[in-house]
Amino acid sequence: MDYGVKKEIEPMLYSTNKNRSYKLVWDILYYTRLLKYIHRTQYKKIRSRLSMAATKKNLTYLCKQGYLKEVRSNIYCAKDRAVQILQEINYEKNLRLLPQEPVGNGDINEMNNTVIFLQAIKLTYFYTLLYPCFDYLKPDALLVLKNENSYKLTFLEIEAKKPNWEQYLETKKDSYLRLAKDVNFYKYWKDASVKLGLICPVPRSLTFNVNFICSIQKDFGKGFHFKSYVC
Repeated sequence: MDYGVKKEIEPMLYSTNKNRSYKLVWDILYYTRLLKYIHRTQYKKIRSRLSMAATKKNLTYLCKQGYLKEVRSNIYCAKDRAVQILQEINYEKNLRLLPQEPVGNGDINEMNNTVIFLQAIKLTYFYTLLYPCFDYLKPDALLVLKNENSYKLTFLEIEAKKPNWEQYLETKKDSYLRLAKDVNFYKYWKDASVKLGLICPVPRSLTFNVNFICSIQKDFGKGFHFKSYVC
């Protein structure tokens, strides 16, 4: 590990008598970036020990060092410097398709997304979350589940009920039906699968699911079963 990096992190590690682990710091940076936005109290949803390290004092310190940004009170996102340091230390998880540095302010819609994303990463076969964007469709996320040599792709649409609700859902449905036949989706996944270390199937075999989550109060994991998809 680069001495300069270690020196920057040390004050955070020794600010308390517990949880003196560099890995906890790296995990805070990684999951903050993966989820895009996270409230300080939500780190415990990832791992209880992680929340013990993500104290207000420590998160403020990471902001001061340029790794995190507090976009609203107790709501954080990870800056590009966080990804750079994870690359420098050869962090154990794949960093190649992490989302871009967020430009929002952690509003209610973004935080509703975080609630679902936190449930998603606890799924048994969770592999990663991706954030693709197509000309006519911007999903909230693409969930990748992986089991040995098989994987499943599920687009997540996290929606609050709004005016013209039925028409809104029909329009979304039509967009996904269009995406299923769009060569640009295949091109996207062909590139993404290489970066993730996954095998890309031939175009006619590439499929995806769409999960509309219209109430964050419901258990996202309930009834969500992995189906083997062999490439």
